[in-house]
Amino acid sequence: MTSENNSKEQNDDITTNDSSSLSNIFDANQSIELNNRIRNDFMSYCFSLLQENEEAHQCVQVVWSKYLQCVGDIAILSAFFDTLPFHIKTSVLPKYQIEIVEWCQKLFHINSKALLCSTYYSETFQRVIRYAFKTDRLKKGIIYVPMDFDTNLKIDLTSSLSNIKFEYISNDISSEDMIDCNQLEELFKRDANDTQSYPFMVIANAGSSLLGHSDHLTKIKKLCEQHNIWLHVIGDLLGSLALLPTIKDDVNISCDSLTIDIMKLFGIQNLPYLTFFLQSTTDVKQIDDNKSLVTSHPLYDFILHSPSISFLTVWSISQRCSNDNILSHMKISFDLTNLLLTSLQHIKRLRILNDDDNQEAYTYQRICSGDAPNDILPKPVVIFRYEPDDISEVSVRIIKIT
Repeated sequence: MTSENNSKEQNDDITTNDSSSLSNIFDANQSIELNNRIRNDFMSYCFSLLQENEEAHQCVQVVWSKYLQCVGDIAILSAFFDTLPFHIKTSVLPKYQIEIVEWCQKLFHINSKALLCSTYYSETFQRVIRYAFKTDRLKKGIIYVPMDFDTNLKIDLTSSLSNIKFEYISNDISSEDMIDCNQLEELFKRDANDTQSYPFMVIANAGSSLLGHSDHLTKIKKLCEQHNIWLHVIGDLLGSLALLPTIKDDVNISCDSLTIDIMKLFGIQNLPYLTFFLQSTTDVKQIDDNKSLVTSHPLYDFILHSPSISFLTVWSISQRCSNDNILSHMKISFDLTNLLLTSLQHIKRLRILNDDDNQEAYTYQRICSGDAPNDILPKPVVIFRYEPDDISEVSVRIIKIT
């Protein structure tokens, strides 16, 4: 009798488990169907508004297809990661953070100690400033910026960070948009004895938005090292090291940190900004919820308190796209710039404004430390002016390829 009862109970358990499994499968299928219907309805409505513009319709489809091919439906992974408990996130993050750093080092030839992905441009600067800020200083930190530094970005940063102030650096007399290193050194010496502030950071360009020029990073870096000042670099040429066929291991961008806009380089929409930290980082010791002493990376807190879709997007690209495909797109972008430049040079009434005579000043030795190659830096920008014979006023056109 007991044996029969046990057998019946086991059969009931099997039946219950089977029913539960079937129910779960049914629910999962329903969820998939619902998700597909919602996505298709939304996209169909958007495409319906483009019916009268076939060219725009095709363009959107191409961009969207490229995004799916290179990035994938990363939103699901991001939503899943964001539901995890915080202590699980801290255990998961290091593996994928290390993979992203190693992938970027192989691709860009930038030897970094850590990397941050930021959705917004101002967020990038805020994180660098907060990380580099000297907490033992009660005075305001002075950030030295070039004359073409974005005014709106400056306002945004000063409103978010009360312990900084900005100082513009005059342009070098030999170029319209490069930092005058002599004046920069004079400002360092002047501000070193200021009672209200101290020299804190320099933001320099490697491929400026105005003329595509690069500041003399190797000189600026030496000045910053002498005065214990952080050097952060931005610009459209920071990823161009990837285009060199060979590069020695000791070559690196001359700075403490740098930010690359990979959306421009890869030609894929909605990608985050990548910020590389070239200085060694010191682990942070803290007490966890179990009152145990643990060590963590000083930048992980920034990452874990930000939307996970930023770093997961970059990681997904590293898994989906070969370096050859990415480099091919980057090379085409710079080749198009050179093609446009060559074509415009044959038009008599056009004058190229950033066609530098002194090409030797614009090599990788200008922006890189170590045994850097003497290859000429590519041009990210072509600027030309139309100069007719019978009109006094002229117009300027700026074309950015990358």
